[in-house]
Amino acid sequence: MAAELDSGEGLAKLLGNVLLESSKTRKEVPTASLAGEGKVIGLYFSGQWCPPCKAFTPVLLAFYHAFKTSSERGELLDVVFISSDRNKESFHEYYSEMPWHAMPYECREKKAELTRKFRITGIPSLVLVDGQTGKVISTSGRNIVAADPEAKKFPWKPQTVEEILKRGDFMQGDGSLVKFSELSGKTVGLYFSAEWCPPCRSFAPVILRAYNILNDRKKKFEVIYVSSDHSMSQFLEYFEPLPFLGIGPDDERREMLGDRFSVNGIPRLVLFDENWKMISDDARMSLMADPDCEHFPWQYQLVNFLHEQFARYLNEESCVVYFTDGTKRQISNAENALEPCARAEVESARAADEPQKIHFFVGTIDSEVSRTIAQFIGLPSDRPAVTIIDCPLRTWYYYNGSLDARGMDLFVANYRAGKLDKHDIKQPTGSDSITPPR
Repeated sequence: MAAELDSGEGLAKLLGNVLLESSKTRKEVPTASLAGEGKVIGLYFSGQWCPPCKAFTPVLLAFYHAFKTSSERGELLDVVFISSDRNKESFHEYYSEMPWHAMPYECREKKAELTRKFRITGIPSLVLVDGQTGKVISTSGRNIVAADPEAKKFPWKPQTVEEILKRGDFMQGDGSLVKFSELSGKTVGLYFSAEWCPPCRSFAPVILRAYNILNDRKKKFEVIYVSSDHSMSQFLEYFEPLPFLGIGPDDERREMLGDRFSVNGIPRLVLFDENWKMISDDARMSLMADPDCEHFPWQYQLVNFLHEQFARYLNEESCVVYFTDGTKRQISNAENALEPCARAEVESARAADEPQKIHFFVGTIDSEVSRTIAQFIGLPSDRPAVTIIDCPLRTWYYYNGSLDARGMDLFVANYRAGKLDKHDIKQPTGSDSITPPR
């Protein structure tokens, strides 16, 4: 997802070499024939057995037909059905309701690869990609169809954080406004929060104290409160005493920023340097562990110890965890093995201006999180073992090879390629405990 895809060849790499042209002909056509500058391709993950899918498909059909018939841009939108049906007969029956392309049902491995790639944890799901480059426009296509039924904002290109923030001024508690230009040269934190949220109220004194400490030290630190409050009055009551800048609940930038950084829970603190390069996509726990701001700006490390502050990554992303007995020797071996692969992952994400999708951790026996995760999937936490944990897809993968940098590179590469044996995550209870292959 990070790398740009060349027209034609890129789409074929993404979707396979051929697609079904339509449900009527079932004729195979080259995937590359869909490619084109200015085009948007919607990847529609759906299944006949799924009630929400049956409800959304007519909505997508109406949107598709309206776009094709009432717009001069009709040729710039295509949809590809990617089936989650349980058999080929159900696939063809469901596909008969659709006028667009489809991935052949037999391409189960390619479908599984896309499910991992786009983090599809439920259906229906509509992923929008650029028809020229193959880069992701949005993984929230359903929301776009609902919010923009007349496609006035087509082609829905993602904007940088700068482009989004420049769309308006920022509020201050006294009612005055601040322009984007006044953020020049500052480290900026986007603070996603709300008055109604208990964890936000707990974190508010922490970030306020950090703001005052850092500005007393002349660190040029600014916080933008991005409101998830239910009303403007609720927002103002909470925001007015704060020294932060603010984006209110009715501001279009609130939702744009939430989508841009996949904010699924609050509070969240996303940090940027003075050049608008992301420092951390969630610095909240780093700040809570460093309330005196001695390690500001809390750079996200290539390899981290598996502690509670990184729970969000475990819940929402793929994580490589190297379990150790906690001795200096084993920790050093783990860091040396993981760092080259982690560096490549970080550099790839930064080059594409996208969030990092795989995170790297060292688990130690003195960490409750490490022990819990190891027990959860049935791994020993007191001797070397490496696993990839993919909680969104409720799967994990065990590594059975050389515990060095080359081995880690191969492990991650095989994971990306879907070549690893998959184990389902489930609560270990007695004989139901998962044990790793030997």
